[in-house]
Amino acid sequence: MDLPKLLNVSEGLAIDMLNYKKALSKDTIRILAEKFKLSQEAFNKPYKLRAQANAKTKKRRKTSVGRNLAKAS
Repeated sequence: MDLPKLLNVSEGLAIDMLNYKKALSKDTIRILAEKFKLSQEAFNKPYKLRAQANAKTKKRRKTSVGRNLAKAS
């Protein structure tokens, strides 16, 4: 993998960025834009992180479990 070396980050962080688990930092966007000869705006579009989606799902599960326990009482 050349990406971790290019961005000066660990392989794990690079994988998390590629899997939408970690957001791209301003420095990362600058490096990628320069490397691929694209504008920074190309890398700066809004997107949802998968960790955020999972956190919402877990929160909903906890709430529904609490409701089920209350109904059972």
